[in-house]
Amino acid sequence: MFCLLDNEIKLNLQFFAATDVVNVMDSGVQGSYNVNAITGVAGAPDPVNNNLAPEVKEFYDTDLLHGYRTNLMYGQFGKRQALPRNHGKTVEFRKINRFKKGDKLQEGVIPVGQKLGMEAIKANVGQYGTYVAVSDILEMRGHDPIIMACVEEMAESAATTHEMLIRDALASGTNVIFADAVEEDGTVTPVTSRLDLGADSDCTYYLTPTMINKIFTAMRKNHVPFLEGTREYAMVCHPSVIYDLRENEDWLSVSKYTEQGVKQIFNGEVGMLHGIRIITNPDAPVVGANLSDGDTPCKLTIQALGTAGNTVTLTSGEELPEDDCLKGELVYVGTETEPRTIVSNTTTTITLDGAARTYANGTEILSASAAGNGQHVYLSYAFGKDGFAMVDPDGESGTLEVIVKGKEYGGPLNQFSTIGYKFETNGATILYEERVTRVETLSYFASDDLAN
Repeated sequence: MFCLLDNEIKLNLQFFAATDVVNVMDSGVQGSYNVNAITGVAGAPDPVNNNLAPEVKEFYDTDLLHGYRTNLMYGQFGKRQALPRNHGKTVEFRKINRFKKGDKLQEGVIPVGQKLGMEAIKANVGQYGTYVAVSDILEMRGHDPIIMACVEEMAESAATTHEMLIRDALASGTNVIFADAVEEDGTVTPVTSRLDLGADSDCTYYLTPTMINKIFTAMRKNHVPFLEGTREYAMVCHPSVIYDLRENEDWLSVSKYTEQGVKQIFNGEVGMLHGIRIITNPDAPVVGANLSDGDTPCKLTIQALGTAGNTVTLTSGEELPEDDCLKGELVYVGTETEPRTIVSNTTTTITLDGAARTYANGTEILSASAAGNGQHVYLSYAFGKDGFAMVDPDGESGTLEVIVKGKEYGGPLNQFSTIGYKFETNGATILYEERVTRVETLSYFASDDLAN
């Protein structure tokens, strides 16, 4: 922090800077890199408070919210609720149960009323956010309006953060169907578990128009209300899943029905089948640990282990990219029906928890979240009205805000500004299981895509 030289104390003023990591110009060339404000190497950020004038803050908030809204795929179908003051760390959502049909009325006789069934569902609320520091040199000499560019990127970051929280919360739902096994001649066999996906190499396990029709039919049978202002439901899918649908002649692209007068188009909407709007989302879940390269990326084979133990050696030619890259992953080993946890790994060995065992040569290790054939599984979600609820980040009492601090807070020499955002959310809380259907399928690209 200081040094004594010739009886004089010399201070390093950068120790009083408000943050560590700063984005700076690179030798006058357009572009930036991170430096630590004290040491010159990368350091950890430390967020600070907002100091903008109200009218400037409103401008940036408006721009952030616009970018946030246009990047929502799952969030556009949730029931939004403002976060009340003094809420603590939980929020409560309420759902009203369905009423029975009405009775025939008799003249002059008051009928027996129904009881109001209401259920309160509580969820935990967390705070999320990030920020970036920009040097005064980059801000003054950069070719672009750097703060506005950062706000636009922060909007996408905020939406992606919220979307990932929503999609992961939706995975806890119990209303799930699996892709049918379809033979080349069109014969269809129902599938009842994820491990059965891909069980027959002569079948495909894709999302098909027939499955879309089944989902729509099931939702109508369960009295699931249509999305507000429409006569349809919506389904959010990975682009690889939509590829399989688009190959079918029944596919109706969004351009065709907008020409017919349909005005309400959702973010990411690309088409419709059998009363379900299809939304593309590259962040839709692809599950199954990335264990190897090749046609079965979620599967490994091991060499014989004649003496009971917990550490197994991979078959020659199969190597992992680095030590402990699979630590904590759940896997099935051979014919075992209970998953085991990978405690650690090297590039050629895996150590498992549980009792020591022996294994035959060629025994397979399968990611517990993958399909039975070792491929990744794609999770799509079909939504009716208000199937899940979430804290509204951009409502009247919304929590999403942009935080821009001027250079006067950027250390003793006003050398940098900071741009960031923060918000509070529960992710998502499922209110009605029948209104959120998880659909698990494979895809033509199942051996190419990585888990996300």
